[in-house]
Amino acid sequence: MIAYLRSQFRHRVGRALTLGAGILVAAVSFSLLTAAAQVSTARVQTTVEEKFRTSYDLLVRPKGTRTALERTAGLVRTNVESGIFGGITTKQWKTILGIPGVEVAAPVQYLGYVLLFVNVEIPIDEVIGQQGPRLYRVRTTSVADRGLSRYPGPIDYVYLARSSDDCNGLFISSPTMTSPYASTSPQDQSLDCISPPSRGLPVPKDDLRITATTDVPMLVAAVDPVQEDKLLDLDAAVLGSGGLVRGDSFERTRFGPTIPVLASGRTYVDRVLEVSVERVEVPAGEDPERRLREPALLTDSTTQPLTPNAAYRWVRQLESRPIETFSVDAGRIYQRLLRQMTIPDQYGFTKTFHGYWSASLPQIDKSSAGVLSPESVQQDDREVWTDPAGGVGDGDWAQVPTDNRDVQFRRLTPHPNVPNQLQVGSGELRLVGRFDPGLLPGFDPLNRVPLETYFPPELAGADAASVAALGGQPLAPSANVGGYVASPPALLTTLEAAEGLTSPKFFTGESQGADQCGAGAGGGGGRPG
Repeated sequence: MIAYLRSQFRHRVGRALTLGAGILVAAVSFSLLTAAAQVSTARVQTTVEEKFRTSYDLLVRPKGTRTALERTAGLVRTNVESGIFGGITTKQWKTILGIPGVEVAAPVQYLGYVLLFVNVEIPIDEVIGQQGPRLYRVRTTSVADRGLSRYPGPIDYVYLARSSDDCNGLFISSPTMTSPYASTSPQDQSLDCISPPSRGLPVPKDDLRITATTDVPMLVAAVDPVQEDKLLDLDAAVLGSGGLVRGDSFERTRFGPTIPVLASGRTYVDRVLEVSVERVEVPAGEDPERRLREPALLTDSTTQPLTPNAAYRWVRQLESRPIETFSVDAGRIYQRLLRQMTIPDQYGFTKTFHGYWSASLPQIDKSSAGVLSPESVQQDDREVWTDPAGGVGDGDWAQVPTDNRDVQFRRLTPHPNVPNQLQVGSGELRLVGRFDPGLLPGFDPLNRVPLETYFPPELAGADAASVAALGGQPLAPSANVGGYVASPPALLTTLEAAEGLTSPKFFTGESQGADQCGAGAGGGGGRPG
C-alpha cells in the first residue's frame, strides 16, 4: 500500500511539472508571436506611410496633345512627354502656383536635341606594332536594339609613318555628299598620320592611338530648379557641388548664347560602337606616302569643298584584311563626352552646336483586329540635315546621327542658327554639374508614376518571338533621334536659360516660343508635360 502511494505521488508530480512546462512554453510562444505580429504591423504601417504619396498627383499636358487613340480607346502611349514642345505661358504657370491647395507646380519644357560629337581614343600598340610604313582602314559601326540593328559609320584611314616628318602633306579629300543616307555617299572621310618618336627612342606603351569620332544626340529640357527640388528632391541627386539655380539665364556672347546645363550622370541609350582595324594591302612597288601626298583638285567655287583627290580614288579601291575589332559601349562614350564638356578648346569653348532638332510624337495606327502599330514617317533629308552653319540648299550636310539610318517614327523639325554680325552663329553648353537619376524618389514599385524626364519606358516584347529576339530584355532607346523609343533628357537647364534656344534671335524653325513652358498642378503636387 505504501509502495503504491509513493508511485502515484511520484507520477503525479511529474505530470504537474510537465503540465507546468507546457503552459510556460505556450505562454512564451504566445508572447513572441504577439511581439512579431506587432513588429510586422509596425513595419507595414511605416511602409504604407512612406510610400503612400506618389511623386505627383496630376500630370497636365498642353492643349491639343491628346491623341485620337486616347479619345477612342482610352490608351496613352509611352514616351508621351518626349514629343510635346510648348504649353502654357510662364504667367499662367505662376497663376497656378497661387491657387490654394497647390503645394508644387513643377514645369518641364522639352526643347530639342543637340548633336554633340565625342572623340574616343583606342590604343593600338599591341595590334599594329611599331614598324612603319603601313596603311590601315578603320571602320566604325553602331550596334543598337540589343544587337539586332547595325548602322555603318564613317571609314577613316590611319597611316603609320617612319617619323613625324613623313606625315607632312598627307591627306585624303572626299567628294561632296549627295545625301547623308544615300548608298552612293562616300564614307571615306579622313586620314590620320601617326608615327613613333624619332631618333630610335622606344615607344611608350599605349602611345600609338587611333581616334574614333562618334555622335551623341542629347535631349535638352528646362525646369524650374526650386519646384523640381520640391517635387523630386533634385538637389539630393546632384553629384558633388554645382547645380541649377532659379534665375540663371543664358549668357549672350558675340558668337551666340552660352547655356548652363545640368547633365545626367548616366545614359539609357542601348548602343555599342564597334571599331574595326584593318590593314590595307598596298600593292608591291607602290609608295603609299607618294600616293597620299598627291594634291587635291579645287573646284571653281571657293565656297565648295575640295573635289576627291587622287589619294582618295587610290585608297578606296585597295583590299584590306581585319586585324582587331574594339567595342566601346554607350556608357563609356557618354562619360567621355561629359569629361570633354569640362575642357575648353583652343578658342576657349567647351561644347558648341550650330542648331538643334525637335521631334514629334509617333502616330499609332489601330487595325480592324485591334492591333496597334506605329506609323513610319518620310522626310526630305535636305530639309532636315542640311548643315545649319552653311544654310539650306548649298550642298553642305550636317554630321547626322549614325543610328538615324533606321526607320523614322518621329517627324523632325530643324532649328538652325541665325548668323550674327560676324556671319557665324552657334550655341555653347556650359556644364554646371551632374546628377544621378537613380537617387531620385519615384521609382519604387509601390508608388511609381511615369517620370519620363528622368527614366525611359520599358518596352517588353509583345510575343515569344520578340522576347527571344531581345534576349528577354526590354527595347531601349537608341541614338536614332526619330526612333520610336525616346531617351529621357540628358541635359537640364532653367526656364530662363531656355530662351537662348527658343528665341528667334539665335535659332530659327517652328518653335514653341520663348514664353511657353509645360506646367501642371494637383491637390498636393503637379507635374507638367
